[in-house]
Order: sequence, then C-alpha cells, then structure tokens
Amino acid sequence: MYDTDREARMQIRQLMALGFLPLVVVRLTFATLESMAMNILLPLFQYFRQQWLGNVKPVMWNTHNEDLRTNNDCEGWHVRFNNAIRRHHPNI
Repeated sequence: MYDTDREARMQIRQLMALGFLPLVVVRLTFATLESMAMNILLPLFQYFRQQWLGNVKPVMWNTHNEDLRTNNDCEGWHVRFNNAIRRHHPNI
C-alpha cells in the first residue's frame, strides 16, 4: 500500500514526522491526522496512540530542537574512534 497508494503514503509520512514537531503540538497534530486518516490506516493510528503516545511518552522519541538525532550515542563514539585511529579492528 505504501508503494502504490499516494494518499496512504502521505498520511504515513505525516505520522512519522510527528517526532520533529514541538512537544506541545504532538498530541493535537496526531489527533488531527487520525481524524483525517483513511479507514485502512486506522489500526496503524490505534497502535501509534497506544504505543508511542501511551507506553512510550513523546519526550523519549521526539527530536525537536535536539542536536543529536540518533538513539545510539555509542555509534557516534565508535565512528569518531575509528576515524581517529584509522584502522579497522585495532589490537588494543
């Protein structure tokens, strides 16, 4: 559906973009998107509401005004370390 239905793709992408909005408008924007969602996407919106607005609070996944947009700080450290020593699999 994502590949073939332009409207569904746009609604899914809007849902994914919630993480870049200011926290104060995430829930309101979600409600607006959900009210306009295609019927076939309603299970996705129900899942998102339960999991990403209920179980995991938006403050944990929202990246608005964040300089670091990765959820893995170790990955960034590892890249910087490898660039500094310029060897793969160093024998420390």
